[in-house]
Amino acid sequence: MLALAIITISLALVAYSFGVISEARRKNLFWRDVAWFGVGLVFDTTGTILMSVMSNNGDKVLAPWASSLMSITGSLAIALMAIHILAAVYVLKVRPQARKMFHPVSVAIYVIWLISYLVGMLGVMWG
Repeated sequence: MLALAIITISLALVAYSFGVISEARRKNLFWRDVAWFGVGLVFDTTGTILMSVMSNNGDKVLAPWASSLMSITGSLAIALMAIHILAAVYVLKVRPQARKMFHPVSVAIYVIWLISYLVGMLGVMWG
C-alpha cells in the first residue's frame, strides 16, 4: 500500500505542477489549469487517505518527527488546494478580468503544497 500511496502523491505532484507552471508561464488562468489543479487534488487526497489508513493500522510509515508535522501540513495542503480550485473557478466565472492576476496566488499555494510534499517525502525516507 505504501507504493500505491507514493505513486498517487507523486502523480499529484506532476498534475498540480503542470497546472500551476502552465498558468504561471502564460500569466493567465484557463479552465484546463483548473482541471489540472483538480487532478492534483484527487491524487493528493487519495495518497493521503492511503497513508492515513496505513498509519491507523499501526504501520510505521513515517519517521516519528514527521507524523504530527505531516498531519498538519498535509491537511493544510489539501485544504489550500481545494480553496485554490474554488478561487480559480470564481475568477473564471465571476471575475474574468482577474485571470491575468491570479498566478501569484497559484504560486504561493503551490510553494506551501511543495513544502508539505517534501516533509512527507523526507518522513517516509527516514521512517
